[in-house]
Amino acid sequence: MNTVIVSKCVVRGRMPALRPEDAMDVGLIGLGRMGSGIAKSLLRAGHRVTVYNRTRERAEALRKDGAAVAGSVAEACRGDAVLTMLADDAAVEAVIFGDSGVLKALPRGSVHVSLSTISVALSDRLAAEHVRVGQEFVAAPVFGRPEAAEAGKLAIVAAGPKAAVDRCKPLWDAMGQKLLVIGEQQSKANVVKLTEFLDRDGAGIARGGFGIRAQIWRGRGRANGIFDQHAFQRAGVQNLWRTDRGGQAR
Repeated sequence: MNTVIVSKCVVRGRMPALRPEDAMDVGLIGLGRMGSGIAKSLLRAGHRVTVYNRTRERAEALRKDGAAVAGSVAEACRGDAVLTMLADDAAVEAVIFGDSGVLKALPRGSVHVSLSTISVALSDRLAAEHVRVGQEFVAAPVFGRPEAAEAGKLAIVAAGPKAAVDRCKPLWDAMGQKLLVIGEQQSKANVVKLTEFLDRDGAGIARGGFGIRAQIWRGRGRANGIFDQHAFQRAGVQNLWRTDRGGQAR
């Protein structure tokens, strides 16, 4: 395996086949085209995957690939980790903070991996709440199209406690060709994802290009030091960049 270091970022090529002892019990919540593709990649690699979707038919469609189907969010949270691949902040908040949500159901010490495109503010809130109840949280937004998700060829930007990121290595290997680990503050990964909206929805990272995002990875400031608020508005992502109820953008 070739490894390239870019500041604090590690870019890894595709890994060998999963060893049986490295297989993980994981839940996956959110089965749109991206989530379904990721589920197939995990199953094909040899992980034991329990899937949940609000529309049950999408979950049932994965039985033929070897997935177990959960009847609730809580049933998908009984393994080593639970992955969420959801549409927006509101969907993530409902799944995490609901009465039978991830925060209440995930065992202490297990990991929540957020693959979704979410706001910096929500990522910070998730980090704090998971710590409060003794769970781990890793932000790992992904880059690529549904075809890449199903083929295990995504690019992944991950941030979180080093032990938790390392623990999820078999999942990264199954999902993607490139892994960029950018530190322990989870919302840094979400900052990178948001900036990618200015580069054709992540095409730059998916192709292996780094460009201006290296400035963020080197810790030279938040994204507002590189892109002004108007640039985010033109890109249509201003609502993801909110940090408080007053609607002030960083």
